[in-house]
Amino acid sequence: MQDEINHLAKFWGISRWAFGDSYLTRLQGTTKNLMGFLKHHQGERPKGNDVLQIGYALYAVELVFTFARLMVQLRQWNQTLTPDYLEELFGLPPQQLAAS
Repeated sequence: MQDEINHLAKFWGISRWAFGDSYLTRLQGTTKNLMGFLKHHQGERPKGNDVLQIGYALYAVELVFTFARLMVQLRQWNQTLTPDYLEELFGLPPQQLAAS
């Protein structure tokens, strides 16, 4: 999970830089990347009727809670990502390079 959160934060910052301040665009891209990571690790997760067992239900609740807390933290961190700071880290965003 820690590895997935690390990737999510990186993709969030890079998508903020690449796509500007469009929250919806960043959320879509981040969700797409997170789903890709989840599919990549699918063999490590329960399948079929195993999910209905109480242990897996608790696992699902824990994942939902963790994801909700993560999104709160990402939102707070997002407020610190100014365009100037992102440009300092990554250079000009693709949108500005294309316009040049």
